[in-house]
Amino acid sequence: MLEILYFVHDKGISALGATMRGPLSRTQAAILWLIRSEGEDSRSMLRKDVARRLHNWFDLGSPAITTALQGLAHPSLGLLRLIENADSGREKKVLLTAKGERFVASMAAQGQHLVRELLADVEKSLSVDEIAAGLKFLRFSVSFFQRINPGSLSAKNPARARFL
Repeated sequence: MLEILYFVHDKGISALGATMRGPLSRTQAAILWLIRSEGEDSRSMLRKDVARRLHNWFDLGSPAITTALQGLAHPSLGLLRLIENADSGREKKVLLTAKGERFVASMAAQGQHLVRELLADVEKSLSVDEIAAGLKFLRFSVSFFQRINPGSLSAKNPARARFL
């Protein structure tokens, strides 16, 4: 079981990420997906919260995060803006632009397309009932990991749990 979970994490998530992120780096794509998943109205997030999560996921320091954010905000991409936080002049807020929102929507569509391909392939070998049982197992697994790690993605934004 551990080998399967590791393989899904390592290979499956990597393939899904590569399909979804297009020309962006892993860090840049993670920033956009983080805002979509945990951000206020799926559009904005405090820079310090982005930095904290990226540090936890990728062990990245502030300079690497700043570089990724600047790249996403650069006019050549224009996927987000860094603005002053109304509650604190020292804190920045990361805000998706309209172009950024469209890009994140295309990321989701590409990911869903890959998942549909996976299901079509699996349906060649497994029955609908077996697939349903596998999905039920995965949902229970997500619930378990949310219980032991309450700060996880869909625990903060249950509307995103349907993608898991």
